[in-house]
Amino acid sequence: MIPEILRLVGALQTSDRDGVSCPANWHPGEDVVLGAPRTQAEPEARLTDDSVKLTDWYLATKPGTPS
Repeated sequence: MIPEILRLVGALQTSDRDGVSCPANWHPGEDVVLGAPRTQAEPEARLTDDSVKLTDWYLATKPGTPS
């Protein structure tokens, strides 16, 4: 199905461009998953960013950008 292929390409482009992961059945504009923090400064920066939704100290999501 062409729409599914386009959705998949959009998810791959978003993942590559923004350095995030797209969950299953993701559509442009939905939340994307941020990677685990690599330094102590990263989780501290996430605490001050209002667009980031924190689930745990290492798991966070934010609104995706439309492709």
